[in-house]
Amino acid sequence: MAIKLEHVESTGPPSWVLRHYWSADVHTNHERDIADFLGTEASILYSQGFSTIPCVVSAFAKRGDIIVADRGINFAIQKGLQISRSTFRWFDHNDLKSFEDVLLSVEKERRKRRGPLTRRFIITEGISEKDGVMVDLVFTTTDRVETQVQHINSTSFVFSAAVPTLLAASVSEGINILRNTPSILSTLQENVRAIRAVLDRVEAITIPSHAASPIIHVHLRSAATLSASTPAKPPNPASPASRDAPSFDIAGEDRLLQDIVDEALAQGVWTTRARRLRGKELVEARPSIRPSRLRCRAKSARALLASSRPPP
Repeated sequence: MAIKLEHVESTGPPSWVLRHYWSADVHTNHERDIADFLGTEASILYSQGFSTIPCVVSAFAKRGDIIVADRGINFAIQKGLQISRSTFRWFDHNDLKSFEDVLLSVEKERRKRRGPLTRRFIITEGISEKDGVMVDLVFTTTDRVETQVQHINSTSFVFSAAVPTLLAASVSEGINILRNTPSILSTLQENVRAIRAVLDRVEAITIPSHAASPIIHVHLRSAATLSASTPAKPPNPASPASRDAPSFDIAGEDRLLQDIVDEALAQGVWTTRARRLRGKELVEARPSIRPSRLRCRAKSARALLASSRPPP
């Protein structure tokens, strides 16, 4: 129906579409479906994933605010922080002790300067895009007021084209499938456990991802991961780089991981090396493989990875 009435092209900005297009029904129904599926008051639909995070961050955080962020945030969130022009303070990736220390240092710094109480935002990821680690914090989803703030302040929502109606209708149908076939999520967890059962037995690799995470990253085991040194002094909260971060041969690991990906494809295992914008991110992510889909027996996958060796 969406293709017949609206074709597949993009429309105008969502704020304009909602008032002038038939597709307003498709977009508003899509937002309603997401909110209902997640059990929230409201949701907001952006045209693409990468623009969502920067626009959400900059819609709320402004100059003078303080953002306390995880050092492991992905590239899109980094761009959102830069657009916000806020003051940044960083804590070690998925480290609650470091997080607590940074919060205390922010308040100590404010009292020392006798400055006013400013707004503070905490930014991290539920499941880290860089390594699949799950954060040990309780989060809530959005309400109607926060959605309305984005309708007014989000640059993507005000100026950029709305998502094509075809995609909005497709996602709504996907949600209906999840509602009608909840076993899909159980199957996903079974697949995660199956591939982890194979990979966890391979000595040549390490997996930082949470055991229940569908985002799985495979790292090469090397001397840098086996010997953790104690930092001489705590990390600087004003710097996104951690003082005790291990160093790796990024170019060497990238080459070896690509060799593994090529050999895996030849043996019927479909996987990919995580792609990064080297030199653009605040902190370089370690090279990794992200298993996508298995088209071979677990025994074949285990034999393939067991034959791999880390760089000297």
